[in-house]
Amino acid sequence: MANDQKRTNLNDTVSKAEARLGISARCCFVSRKKLSRKAMLRFVYDDKGRLCLDLAEKLPGRGTWLALDRSSFFVGIRRLLAREREPRKVEDFLQNSAKLLEQRCLLYLGLSRRAGLAISGASACLHCAREGRLHALLCTREASLDERRKILRVQRSGMGGWQKETDEIPSFACFDADDLGRVFACEQVVYVGLCGQAGKEAYGLVQCTLEELQRFVNFLVLFESSRESSGVGKMIAKPVAQIGSDRDLPSGVTNNQRQFDEERNHVGRE
Repeated sequence: MANDQKRTNLNDTVSKAEARLGISARCCFVSRKKLSRKAMLRFVYDDKGRLCLDLAEKLPGRGTWLALDRSSFFVGIRRLLAREREPRKVEDFLQNSAKLLEQRCLLYLGLSRRAGLAISGASACLHCAREGRLHALLCTREASLDERRKILRVQRSGMGGWQKETDEIPSFACFDADDLGRVFACEQVVYVGLCGQAGKEAYGLVQCTLEELQRFVNFLVLFESSRESSGVGKMIAKPVAQIGSDRDLPSGVTNNQRQFDEERNHVGRE
């Protein structure tokens, strides 16, 4: 216990020093490339020799970082799981990791709601978009594509906001209505908007929430590509522009779909 506490204190000291120096890069366990911590996940073994996903990046022990790209992530996960005292299946571990990432995103959404930075409902999101304060749009997997287009078009038109014509507004469709409803103490919520001050870019809690959401979506793209290649189960997250034509959608809405298609086609060729 004493050694674990010393390691924890040392990790905290190193993290604070790196924060002061502006250092946020880590080395990927497989590719050996130095990348931003925002584009990676940290894994560590607990006292029982089980691999744990350390989303807060504070668990004691020597952590292993993996980049969220297909060429490195699955190779690293298989190697790390093989070192467990009682090795688990990759599919089960990834399923649990997806739940942890989703819970962390919902936690940040709850913090944003209490800070007055997250709103619910299509009308509220549309009103926020008209004022130019919408920084991101979240919706359920079953949400209407036309409604998402309507909200994002208004924000993209630059009506009193800071958005430029070339800027992309993040849009995520990877939650259930019940999960979003629990965040807002409602039965069900379909649309959620992250908002800030008009004329200013996202920062602080909104920026942290966006980073967690993007990391969750990147993980889902990898996870679903592995499930499709093995023929296991259904998708747990539909890409934002999966239904209908995306010809007149803002480019930020179609990025997730394009990335998903590229991953799926690459897996199919193998």
